[in-house]
Amino acid sequence: VGQIYNLEGGIEDWMAQGHPVEK
Repeated sequence: VGQIYNLEGGIEDWMAQGHPVEK
């Protein structure tokens, strides 16, 4: 868990945490 996320599904976990998605 961090600033790096995978587009395959990590993005969903990132959003679930309430963090904005940075492309």
